[in-house]
Amino acid sequence: MPLAPFSMGPAKQPDSGTNNPPMMNDVANTASAIYEGSLLGRSSNILVALATTPTAGTIVGVAAAANKTGPGYDMANQPSVVGWRQNIIPYYKASTDTIYASHLVNGSDVYITPVLADVGAQYGVRVLATGEVAADKSLTTTDARVRILRIDTEFAERVVEWVFLSTALATI
Repeated sequence: MPLAPFSMGPAKQPDSGTNNPPMMNDVANTASAIYEGSLLGRSSNILVALATTPTAGTIVGVAAAANKTGPGYDMANQPSVVGWRQNIIPYYKASTDTIYASHLVNGSDVYITPVLADVGAQYGVRVLATGEVAADKSLTTTDARVRILRIDTEFAERVVEWVFLSTALATI
């Protein structure tokens, strides 16, 4: 399974004491294209990768590992079906206080350079063709899922840091 060119993931966890966001583990759908950094939702209580533009109240977390990479899953020299083996992956539980970093796009898969006016704005998120998740400037109003906090200038293609809006998160 190819890795996304830029894996969106937690950048900071304010006031946590450990600087680590809450980490969870759960069973994932083996047919779902889950990459490290994928947005996750649930279908029949199983983790799945979310669609291109996730709807409100569906985001459960962000994958910390790719699908089918958990210890003991898909072991060499084993039969294709082993009853006790499950596809369990780790993920960062979505919350409104974990800060994430990603590229910024505007209605397509092409990165754009963030500007000062983006700071404080609320945008949607888009899953690009590569599996990468990016904040999308064209998705606003009812499609807004994140609030931009700052522009990180350390990358050649500048990235934005953001937090999830409470309306984006699934209630578990």
